[in-house]
Amino acid sequence: MVKTVYVDILFIINLIINYLLLFVTAHIATLRISRLRLSLAASFGALYAVLSFFPKLSILTFLPIKLLIAAAMVFLAFGRNHFLRAFLVFFVCSLFLAGLCLLAPSVISSVSGGVYYINISFPVLLLSTLIAYILLRLVFLRRGGGEKKICNVTVKNNGNEISLRALVDTGNSLRAPQTNARVVICAYDTIRCILPTGVRNVLDKHRDKSFSLAFDKLSELARFSLIPCRTVGVSFSLLLAFTPDEVCIEKKISKGAICVISETPVSDGSGYNAII
Repeated sequence: MVKTVYVDILFIINLIINYLLLFVTAHIATLRISRLRLSLAASFGALYAVLSFFPKLSILTFLPIKLLIAAAMVFLAFGRNHFLRAFLVFFVCSLFLAGLCLLAPSVISSVSGGVYYINISFPVLLLSTLIAYILLRLVFLRRGGGEKKICNVTVKNNGNEISLRALVDTGNSLRAPQTNARVVICAYDTIRCILPTGVRNVLDKHRDKSFSLAFDKLSELARFSLIPCRTVGVSFSLLLAFTPDEVCIEKKISKGAICVISETPVSDGSGYNAII
């Protein structure tokens, strides 16, 4: 029996599936989402799906080519930062989808070496896509993934500048005591490069201790202060902080913002190196 495949349906199906896969990848890997970049990457993958369908271009279905296309899609969607983690998550999600296709071949089938295709009408296709997108959003919001907003932070100090990817923690109520300004929490190893040499020499000696113990030695070297803090399991503690020359959050200057220096990393490698 000859199976009719419509190129427009083939393109749109793969565009939607690619977009949803990249969307899921971004949330699982806690990466910042640019819908324009996701759309471009999904379109690139959909174009590949259409081209690989033609017999004369069957070389495109070879596994090395598929991996290169997947890598290109991930790069287009998320850039080179955290590329390996994004690629691995995207790869696993793609394998999971392929497994679903094997379990339910009547719902979604593959043609020409793994290209996805569903022979349904446009209204049903658009409606099912909308429902799938809403369900994914609800799932990630319920598991907290939707709350993990990552923003870009630039800190300037002592003639140096550092770019950070900061997690916007909705449960973080830490503020500068006198001005109520924003507080950027980052690990010492992350922010060390913008600190004066004298400050680095003092803090290097306190790596295995609480940085707050070094306050007396730092107060005359730079604009340092101690911030009271309460955390789960700790009723009261003091955090060492300093006022940099400038802090920009999403390219907007945050007046009076200060930086808290943590003795330990603030992330487990989940795509951010600061918390605000």
